[in-house]
Amino acid sequence: MRTAALAWVPAICLAVGLPALGSPPGPAQPPKVLVIVQQTIKPGMETPYRAAAHAGALARERANWAPFLGIEALTGAPQTWYLIALDSVADWAKLRGRVAANPVLEAELDRLARQAGAFVAGESTLLAAYRGDLSYGQAPAPGDFHTLEVITARVRPGHEQEFERLAKMLVDTNGRANAPVSVTAYEAIAGAPAGTYLFLVPSSSLATWENRQKETAVLLAETLGEQGRKRMDELKANSTLTIRNELFVVDPGVSYVSDEWRRADPGFWREGEVVHAPRKPRPGPKR
Repeated sequence: MRTAALAWVPAICLAVGLPALGSPPGPAQPPKVLVIVQQTIKPGMETPYRAAAHAGALARERANWAPFLGIEALTGAPQTWYLIALDSVADWAKLRGRVAANPVLEAELDRLARQAGAFVAGESTLLAAYRGDLSYGQAPAPGDFHTLEVITARVRPGHEQEFERLAKMLVDTNGRANAPVSVTAYEAIAGAPAGTYLFLVPSSSLATWENRQKETAVLLAETLGEQGRKRMDELKANSTLTIRNELFVVDPGVSYVSDEWRRADPGFWREGEVVHAPRKPRPGPKR
């Protein structure tokens, strides 16, 4: 059985306002459509899974395939997500068709997919549309991005307008506070329940993410004031069913990026050349 993400994950760029992975670093334009392929790895199978994913990245690079990016979950179940940037939903079918039109690549990816399938517990694919009106901030340069926080909100049916007021209130508050964050919003259009929104927050490192969390919380509290905070809490309680925060790191070993991206952060992307090697075990307690 084919494992979809490894069988035909094509042109991927991170949809957090970053420039496309195949483009030179510069002013960022978030893609209009984002495809997220989520794979959950069986417990204890992370190392062989990453080896198979790394082989898939190399196969696409040899075939001069479109660049793509994989991210590894630091929270929740062991997962790897593949983020695909498109101009339209129709491009998704075109990109999948490009694999079928290349028999050599298709055969190699099928082989790798069968190999990786032994390590995958589950998979899902989500399509989402960019919501610029719910987004905030200037995106970082490619070399400044190594982690990603993903905030997934499920909206209560019939309360979409309240939720959008909440999101726009956050955008306005971030702007007035001059908050040092970048938030890019997407609304799910297929593969998830109606009323699913994703807010993507990149950082250059986990330390930067942690510091910005603290700094932004203080700035927002000062800017909102007591009445503003109560109003925001009210909108949140009325309009949302669930809100989930997840933290990821970019995994260079399961990604394939352009030369421009490699030059922007050569030390980081060189790590991907050896990521398929087994990780050294952590030292045990001294006896």
